[in-house]
Amino acid sequence: MTHRFADVEVDTEVQEIRVAGNIVPVEPQVFSVLVHLIEHRERVVPKEELLDEVWGSRFISAAAITSRIKSARKAVGDTGRDQHTIRTVHGRGYRFIADLVGVDDDAPVAPPPERRGDRSDAEPDDPGGIRTDRTLDETWPITGRDDELSTVLTAFERGRIGGVLLTGQAGLGKTRLARAVLEAATAAGHPTARINGHASAKDVPLAAVAHLLPTDVTDVAGYQGDLARTALFQRARRAVEALADGRRLVLMVDDVERVDTLSQALIGSLISGGSVFAVMTQRLDGDELIAMDHLVRSGDVIDVPLPPVADDQLTALLSRVLGGPVQPSTTEALVAAARGVPGVLRQLVEASVDARQLVNNRGVWRLTGRITTPNDMGAAITDRLDRLQPEQRDALELVALAGDLDLDVAFSLIDDEVLDQLELEGMISVREVGTSARLRVSHPLFGEILGSRVTPLRDRRHRQRLAEALETSSPTSAADRLQLVQLRLGSDAEVDDALLIESGTLAVIEGDSGLAIRLLERVPAERRTARHAQLYGEALYMRGRFDQAGEVWEGIDLDDLDADDAAFVVRRIATWMFYGTWRHDEALAFLDHHIARFDGEARATLDSYWTTVAALDGRRPDEVIERADAGLADATGHRRVDYLEGAAMAHFTRGEYVAALERLEQCQAVIATLSRTLTWTGPAYAQFVEILTLTELGRAEAAWDAFDRYVGHGSPPPFGFVAIAAGRLALLTGRWQQVLDWLDPHIHICEALGITTNSRPLQASTGLAAIQLGDDERARQDADEMRHDYPAATNTTSLDMRWAVAGIDAVDGDRERVVDELLALAGHAGDHGNRYMESMLLAAATCAGGAPATHARLAELSLVVDGELAQLRAAAAAALAGDGAVAQVADGFDDLGLVWEATALRRAGELLA
Repeated sequence: MTHRFADVEVDTEVQEIRVAGNIVPVEPQVFSVLVHLIEHRERVVPKEELLDEVWGSRFISAAAITSRIKSARKAVGDTGRDQHTIRTVHGRGYRFIADLVGVDDDAPVAPPPERRGDRSDAEPDDPGGIRTDRTLDETWPITGRDDELSTVLTAFERGRIGGVLLTGQAGLGKTRLARAVLEAATAAGHPTARINGHASAKDVPLAAVAHLLPTDVTDVAGYQGDLARTALFQRARRAVEALADGRRLVLMVDDVERVDTLSQALIGSLISGGSVFAVMTQRLDGDELIAMDHLVRSGDVIDVPLPPVADDQLTALLSRVLGGPVQPSTTEALVAAARGVPGVLRQLVEASVDARQLVNNRGVWRLTGRITTPNDMGAAITDRLDRLQPEQRDALELVALAGDLDLDVAFSLIDDEVLDQLELEGMISVREVGTSARLRVSHPLFGEILGSRVTPLRDRRHRQRLAEALETSSPTSAADRLQLVQLRLGSDAEVDDALLIESGTLAVIEGDSGLAIRLLERVPAERRTARHAQLYGEALYMRGRFDQAGEVWEGIDLDDLDADDAAFVVRRIATWMFYGTWRHDEALAFLDHHIARFDGEARATLDSYWTTVAALDGRRPDEVIERADAGLADATGHRRVDYLEGAAMAHFTRGEYVAALERLEQCQAVIATLSRTLTWTGPAYAQFVEILTLTELGRAEAAWDAFDRYVGHGSPPPFGFVAIAAGRLALLTGRWQQVLDWLDPHIHICEALGITTNSRPLQASTGLAAIQLGDDERARQDADEMRHDYPAATNTTSLDMRWAVAGIDAVDGDRERVVDELLALAGHAGDHGNRYMESMLLAAATCAGGAPATHARLAELSLVVDGELAQLRAAAAAALAGDGAVAQVADGFDDLGLVWEATALRRAGELLA
């Protein structure tokens, strides 16, 4: 088809633009944008729609649309000033306005495309309510506003409330939240309308509502003065009420403070009369008065202030909109700069992507340089910085470079009057840390922009001044000593090897493996010691470079280290073998060999660690408990935690879940008194065991409570043990999409780093979740990858992966073969006292058609395994084997919140029937 206007032809068959017969070359996206606007010329096309239709699921910034519109205008002889072909409708989108040649004005045009995630009707069991369980914006979804959204919907449902006023600073999502309510109301069948306030039209009566009124509304002939105004007001009111056709209109009023006075009065009248539920937004950056304050004071309207969004929610948002995992340091920098404001985060991400400072490298997003600030934001910050006096700017550069500066050190460098003035102007802030006060710039973007404008020579001079001042203060805290080394290195000053190694140790303990590697690599090769190799291997291991770390550690002559450091290296080599390469038998033998080599504290440390590793292996639970009990007689601190964690995991393996929880309670009491060290980085192992134990006890709600307590409600799990447990809990309780949302970012990072031993256990949950979501292809891919990488030892890790693969194979495979495999694996688990895996494997075999072979053993296990879940599994096997009470047992699983088991049982019952 060819669209013609003026001397332009847009040929969709050959995807060509011709002006006066001459071909004008354009990029494909420019052509697609122009054609979409032509085909939807009867209306304004939102930017979001262009993103969906032209770019699809690709991440692209709004600036890309502006660029393509500019190119499209240029191609057809239009400009941003003239706009005789494509008109910008500010705040809404774009519209094609040229007259097409040879087209009937009444000819149909393309209907608006259905946005991804839209629902055209409400749920049948909820005919009048507003539903919000859909994706409203695939690119930048509403985030962290569940409580506020609930408040709005509750107010609507009450009926007597006339509306809400969403207030807060720019970028917090007021308009996004109001839009969510409006779209949900539309989907539920409620009449809706939208009003936008504009400063330029604030003095024009009824300007804000003019688009909702008939053209003859101003015809008030025969009335004069106040009577004419009253008549106009009443006609306008009746016109708006007519839009609702006797029902309650949901009216969005964006930027209500910019709405003209008469429109505000009209909105207030409609609210008071009960014919409108208004969702209004107002930007409050300081001490501004609340618009429509009289309605708030009367109780007709509820004021809903929007606070900053929590950092963990912005972290989850960042990963979602970028469509993949984000390097932790990149996440930290962007979230810190956003300061709880999603709109700012969006601007920073889009500007950094456009500037190619935020890139996807091997599946992981990371910053390659400084955060890029959008032009308008950067200009505003630059303007503030340019107004500083030279001594103020110099002081701010020092504080920004330090990042976090002891206040006493700051006073030794900077005049106190200068610091006072910077604080008064909101450029710096002081916070109390323990017994000291620390100084930092009040917003990270100040530091980003200052840093980008400081010359190398000035930067070096600042570093020298800071280092000298910090050294003079005789720093005692780990953070200050580490900062001193960084400043010295940045100013090209000499740093002795001992200080580099000490700083590398501090960086490892603080979790900054990248800094630790940079520090340790500054030590000349000829002066590197066994202690240096120990730390360097640790930093590499933390960085995910397991094989390199293992090679470094194995190259250490243990005789060159004291007993404690040598034991530490042995522990790390065993960790690499067990977790990094899945040489499980070799790791346990290696530990046993070196335990015999040491005496005293070093020996006890390795013995306690052996219990945690052997317990996770799952083939020697009795020995683990015996050695743990012996060691606990005199163990304290971190060793005591190791023994208690190992014992708890061993009790869990044996199905003694109550005993496991008792050990964990003792463990948590010790953990509360400890701090992180090189060998103990936190309580994740204990948290992992607790979540799994509560789940297997049939206490799913308590398991979720534990997860929320450790991680935070709604937050994604951290990398490692807790992610495995949380993924399994989400799978078993029917939160299948959450399994993928949580674990896929971890899996992508592992794949990018080549750490398959960390990703495969996660895929046991994602593969089974994909089956429930109907994504059989994804499930089979997970199964194939797990099958390819089974551990050599048939331990708990291997059995769990094989359980998942069998569950995936059972969907469209040979169910008899699957049952035989599951029964064999269950027998192996039982032979080693692993009742946890034996029960789980037998339950899977039951639902795959093997109930006649499983019900007797499951009945035996129900007598020795703690909790109602074991009893229900035995009842399920009995029901499928012949007693027929499938529905009743499935309801029992549901009562425990274990949707996975209930679903599997019902499906098995249907197949049997």
